[in-house]
Amino acid sequence: MCSSDLTALRRLIETTCDATCVEAVNGVDAIAKAAEFEPDIVVLDFSMPEMDGLEAARLIKSTRPNVPIFLLSSYHEPEVEAAAYDAGITRVFSKAENLKNFVALLNEILVMTRESAN
Repeated sequence: MCSSDLTALRRLIETTCDATCVEAVNGVDAIAKAAEFEPDIVVLDFSMPEMDGLEAARLIKSTRPNVPIFLLSSYHEPEVEAAAYDAGITRVFSKAENLKNFVALLNEILVMTRESAN
């Protein structure tokens, strides 16, 4: 996902979900930021520099097993989805899908996470 698309998605999530978002520049950075910020939810791109979203998800799940992880992918193939679920990813979204549906689901998960924390 290019930088401007990432920023637009971050803004959409922040305004729609009343959430603070932190951007990562690659898979290694995503792992570091997940450890530092302990997010309620993680969104990864399948194709990231240095480490793909599947490997990043595996490593994040090893330290934060209960955090929901969503994967955005241009590849809507059964093999990619199966590998994603094996890596502990909660849901795979095709980049061709409606992002409003994606953000609405993120919001539902965040609300449930916040309610269970209270």
